[in-house]
Amino acid sequence: MSDEDKYIEVKVWTAKLTAYDAKKIIKQGVSTLLCHGGITNGAKKLFNEAGIEYRENVCSSELKIDKPYDDE
Repeated sequence: MSDEDKYIEVKVWTAKLTAYDAKKIIKQGVSTLLCHGGITNGAKKLFNEAGIEYRENVCSSELKIDKPYDDE
């Protein structure tokens, strides 16, 4: 996957991100991950091995949003 295809960040809105979830995220070519919930130690290990930066327990009020998401 080229650098142009990689995600800059992904916001995961889940109570707990597991190693199973991490494997799927890594396959997508994510470079940075912001997670609303916690991240298990197994998932953190996989992200570290893949060189993916992550932050857990991010509150939505900490995020600057230029334009609200509209899926309609």
